[in-house]
Amino acid sequence: MIIAQINSKHLIYNFEQFKQKTKTEIIPVLKSNAYGHGINEIFQIIKDKVKKIAVFDLEEALKLKFKDILILKPIYKEDEIYLAYKNDFIFNLCSHRQIEVIKKLRIKPRVEIEIDTGMNRTGIWYEEFEKFYNNVKNFVKIEGVYSHFANADNEIDDFSQVQYEKFIKVVNNLNVKKHISNTSAALRYNYYLDFVRIGLGLYGVYPSEFLKRFLDLKPVMTLKCDVIQVKFVKKGESIGYSRTFKADKNMKIAIISFGYADGFPIEGSNLLYVFAKNKFRKVLGRISMDSSVIEGDDLQEGDLVEIFGENINVLDIAKKLNKIPYVILTSIGNRVKRIVV
Repeated sequence: MIIAQINSKHLIYNFEQFKQKTKTEIIPVLKSNAYGHGINEIFQIIKDKVKKIAVFDLEEALKLKFKDILILKPIYKEDEIYLAYKNDFIFNLCSHRQIEVIKKLRIKPRVEIEIDTGMNRTGIWYEEFEKFYNNVKNFVKIEGVYSHFANADNEIDDFSQVQYEKFIKVVNNLNVKKHISNTSAALRYNYYLDFVRIGLGLYGVYPSEFLKRFLDLKPVMTLKCDVIQVKFVKKGESIGYSRTFKADKNMKIAIISFGYADGFPIEGSNLLYVFAKNKFRKVLGRISMDSSVIEGDDLQEGDLVEIFGENINVLDIAKKLNKIPYVILTSIGNRVKRIVV
């Protein structure tokens, strides 16, 4: 049994924290299955509090029923653009190929134009924006313009202000909604504009350690699994594949129903801890596909073990493994059942 308890009160608490701080509208980002939390579960909790939501692609948008859904992925195939138009979705317009398809279809879709101010990912380069905007403004419904910060989650950051100034320079005179701030920027800067896009922070996880000082957030997900067997190993015996752990004493171990197929990073073998019966317990040996071994002590079959959540911070796990917390959350497998509490 593996369950992800989704704490609806914590989700709303985090939302209200950002709302009070920014005093502007919040676009919750529900891409990648709501950062592993379950797109439908999170949507049902948050939908009545927001005016717009953001997803990554058309497939995610089609799962939800909501007036204003922004698709962040640039779509360019005829069938995709037409389907987005028929469903009244708002999609990211940032390439000349998209314009050709829209003209061919003779439709007037709802769009937001993404402006690349230095991320050098998707978006129309800011120096080309004015020409691009004037080229499309008469045959699409431009409902917003936005950009994305590349460095706001780094404590030493002299690039976000540069990006913000580039963005404002080209959009300041436009009568459309504007947004640029992600979680990190919303925590530390006041570049709020008409919306802020909150992803990781909505789920109570900080992108970086130093950001904790700006706002109090609570973890929305507590990931748990059960103990499926307990047993004893003798001093000198090994545990798991490749025999990476050898017992230095006689000890009791517990096998839990959570492995790398479920999102337990194999790099955490012999390194990470879990939490059970008010105690942190080390992972012993190499994590397997469907199970892992931990220090057993007073555990028995059926006991629940926390992988992360109330007692173990996702950011702490990520730091130990030299990863970012986004990777930990979005790696959670489809065997994990999400339960709203």
